[in-house]
Amino acid sequence: MKTIKTPIGRLALYGVLSAAALMSAGCAVSSLHLAHRSAKATSPEEKSRAESYFVKARTYEMLGQKAEAIRCYGAAYALDPQSQTLRDILVEKYAASGQLTRALLLIKGNAKGGRLSDADNRLCAGIYLREGKIGAAAELLRDIRSKGPDDFYTLGFIEESQGNLEKAAEFFSAFLALRPESLPLWVKVGALYTSLKKFPAAESLYVRMESRFGQSPEVFNGIGSLKLARGDTAQAVSSFKTASLLDSTDTESMRNLAQIFMRQGAFEEAIPYYQKLYTINRHSDPYGRALAMLYYYTRHFDKAQAMFDSLLAENGNDYELHFFNGLALAARDSIGRARVEFSKTIDSRSDFADGWEQLCYLEMRAKRLDSSLAVAKRFTTAMPKSPESWRMEGYLYSVSKEYAKAIVSLEKSVELDSADAFSWFELGSALERNHDREKSVAAFRRVLRLKPGDPAAANYLGYMWAERGENLDSALMLIKTALVKDSLNGAYLDSYAWVFYKRGELDSAFVYIVKAMTRIDDDPSVFHHYGDILQKRGDVAGALAAYRKGLSLSASDNASEEEVKAIRETIQRLLKAEPNRGATPPVQIPSVKPVRP
Repeated sequence: MKTIKTPIGRLALYGVLSAAALMSAGCAVSSLHLAHRSAKATSPEEKSRAESYFVKARTYEMLGQKAEAIRCYGAAYALDPQSQTLRDILVEKYAASGQLTRALLLIKGNAKGGRLSDADNRLCAGIYLREGKIGAAAELLRDIRSKGPDDFYTLGFIEESQGNLEKAAEFFSAFLALRPESLPLWVKVGALYTSLKKFPAAESLYVRMESRFGQSPEVFNGIGSLKLARGDTAQAVSSFKTASLLDSTDTESMRNLAQIFMRQGAFEEAIPYYQKLYTINRHSDPYGRALAMLYYYTRHFDKAQAMFDSLLAENGNDYELHFFNGLALAARDSIGRARVEFSKTIDSRSDFADGWEQLCYLEMRAKRLDSSLAVAKRFTTAMPKSPESWRMEGYLYSVSKEYAKAIVSLEKSVELDSADAFSWFELGSALERNHDREKSVAAFRRVLRLKPGDPAAANYLGYMWAERGENLDSALMLIKTALVKDSLNGAYLDSYAWVFYKRGELDSAFVYIVKAMTRIDDDPSVFHHYGDILQKRGDVAGALAAYRKGLSLSASDNASEEEVKAIRETIQRLLKAEPNRGATPPVQIPSVKPVRP
């Protein structure tokens, strides 16, 4: 039979167990000879000797000599086995000293015809509970002929602990029939009916609760949970708010409301309830963390940082608090302090990948690329088996335009985790920039197998084919897939225009390049494409203006020397062909009627 540990202290509150069962239990001992009740009457001399042993036992107890006390109690009971008092005391002492088997044998030795009395059934059940023999305890309690409220409660508790909610509700209801003044049990039965989806029974119970106890928070919390189980969130919120109004310190209703708003993403509405919970529960750490996170997610970065600082004053070595404090500080542009917090994060927990990553990004944001790369190298040293560490190092090498080194790091990342779509994407990008188009195409195809329809990968692969004039139909479909996911993405619109340009469909190319320019106005590639499209359409002046605009942006965009050289040569070629075009007007972006891709 499966045994489980049982919280006897809770059962003891309801007076179910004897004093013996409430004492701390130890290991069972081998069965020894125990005196049994005899039909023979105890002689006066035996009673006198039993009393003497009893007095000695009390004396030994006062001196703290428990083993000697138990020996004397045993001797007294052996002389006077008719004494129920001595029997009960000895059972208690055996149980208190961990001799549970001896206690059980002593109780069962008094059974008449193999059947224990109700009182002895309770005693044995209590000992079985101490041993974790839940099934045996329940069997004895069910066998009690005149069950009292405590018997029903214990049976309900046992059934609930074993997952038999229907039987638990039945026994707890029997308890309520005898002790209807117990509000906690009304609440428990209502919750059980709700869990069992016995909604009419639960609703009827809450009506009776209100009739007996009036409009109490417990009633409306129960009704709220019932409404929530039925999928009526609005009514649930209304009930929980009523409970909160009836008792402004009722934490259950506040927790329920906060959790509902959290699930709905209504973080601003959850904040007041977590503020109250944090105050009522004397600045409880879990509520403080939840509140700080809510402040962060709702962009109250100053409040979030102040809350994290407060929590760190009590838990200075908590790496998660340092991490989120770093995020809040970074959001407030407090780069120096954020750097300190992220450093403390990885000092406390060197295997926390998010801490390393955020420190790398922070150094990049501060335009300290060398420092960011140094952190990434420490990251790979600290976590050499982490694909995230190699992915970060590879990404930073790509940003530094050291594509060969980026490829080495990113290949390690995908070797550690072949299902990491992000690493495959960065690897594909590094391979393309390192002019290994074939492997780059394979990497992006891997991304699309791992994340079908991924817009960034679909756009990248489609644009690569468009650049080379290859697989233009497939390129068009890929970029159209990306636009379905993000129709206002300027980069995707530019790629779409470029595929049409390569297909010779200049009108469609013009429409989409103009739409792209309304979304991004600082990318030299977009203006170069615009210039190419205008040139093909015969608008040389417009093309020159677009090329010059793109050239002016190339310096800040760190474009490659080859790209800059190619644009300058194009401008010179156009000027030689039409020398009167030396002065060109600013780039004009015509308004066009939106066209759905």
